[in-house]
Amino acid sequence: MTYLLSGYLAGSLESEVKPGANDSALFVKTPYSLRGSVGVLTYDLSLYGSLTTGKMAVMFFVPFNLNFYENWFAVGVFTSKIKCDDELYHEMYYNNSSCFVRGKAKDGTLTYQHDKFVIEASMSDTYTAIVNVKVKEKV
Repeated sequence: MTYLLSGYLAGSLESEVKPGANDSALFVKTPYSLRGSVGVLTYDLSLYGSLTTGKMAVMFFVPFNLNFYENWFAVGVFTSKIKCDDELYHEMYYNNSSCFVRGKAKDGTLTYQHDKFVIEASMSDTYTAIVNVKVKEKV
């Protein structure tokens, strides 16, 4: 699922990415606007075919102007009932919680420790930011 505060998704995303698989998406700023691409997306998490154990959420903030603002991102795990909406975006952008970690793109990789998963995420500090997320099952 995807929620965008500004910008749009060029294409579509899978709701679940299987172990060892990849997914990608292109989020674009709205043409002729003074806003960047800002939002949150969620993926179902499951352990090798079992029932969904939660939702991974990825928040991103890529501003229109990097002279005044910075790229921010966050990653974490919520219950499977969490909605991908404005409330989740604001929770991850403005608040602190044990459900996620947040940081500036320029500060490097974020690592979130869940009881069943370890999630590592990084974001490039550019106007065309790329977010990379790696999910590993805890052994």
